[in-house]
Amino acid sequence: MTLQEQLEKLMSETGTQQSDVAKGIGQSDALVSQWRKGVYKGNNAKVDEAIANFIHREQKKREIKDLEIVFCRTETAKRVWAFLEMVHQSRGQGLFVGRAGMGKTTIQREYARHHPDVILLEVSPTYTPAVILKTIAKKIGASHSGSLNDIYEAILAKLTGSGRMILADEAENLSTRSLEILRRLRDQAKIGLLLAGTMRLKTNLIGRHGELEQLFSRVGCTFILPEHTADDELAQILRITLPSLSMQLNQKIVKSANGSLRRLENLMYYLDRASKQSETAINEEMLQVIEKWLLAHGA
Repeated sequence: MTLQEQLEKLMSETGTQQSDVAKGIGQSDALVSQWRKGVYKGNNAKVDEAIANFIHREQKKREIKDLEIVFCRTETAKRVWAFLEMVHQSRGQGLFVGRAGMGKTTIQREYARHHPDVILLEVSPTYTPAVILKTIAKKIGASHSGSLNDIYEAILAKLTGSGRMILADEAENLSTRSLEILRRLRDQAKIGLLLAGTMRLKTNLIGRHGELEQLFSRVGCTFILPEHTADDELAQILRITLPSLSMQLNQKIVKSANGSLRRLENLMYYLDRASKQSETAINEEMLQVIEKWLLAHGA
């Protein structure tokens, strides 16, 4: 297979654009176009070498599989799981809060994966009442056309008596009206509703001056995550995800995570990737480099 054929194959299989190739070899789009057509009149040997190196790098990237961070049933995870089950089975309204980076999204995704009747909403700042209703309708197979009231009624008809539960992650991004829609839907359909987010969510539910007390009063139970993940739980996650690490290195990584599950996940991901790229076992020097990189990027 010629070098041109190798590049065409790579571009076809990976969706790589000609502009990506040009950037990757530090040349212009026009030059790459001419080279691909076999009409380039410049230093072909130099371009051939650059293209060959580009193909090699891209193939190496494809060979390196991303680290799979396995869900770990730590003691905290077990307590949260039991809390989710209680809200689900009782068809109540629960509040699940904690600071960012403590694993709220991970456990909700895992719970939803094990419970197909759960409707998981990963809320973003763009979630208007219209977006939230249409998203729910699509997830449960209800009609999402017509007025918002039409969509709401279609959702209500599908959910009433179903025993399902809505998990709204990062619910601090929801407006008061959106929160009221979810509360009303839960009341009328007799389903479970769990609102998850940072402590700002609790403030949003009450209102800055207590004006939304009626909305907050519907919350039957609350689970507040600890400020920090315990070191023994971080070590447990690390042992399951990267089992080949020595105890000493495990302890150093846990110390670097500083009680943050998100930071631990970042450390594990980049350490694993650096190890695979360099074909070297994870070591302290590698950890120091990754720590500096994460610090520089605010992670």
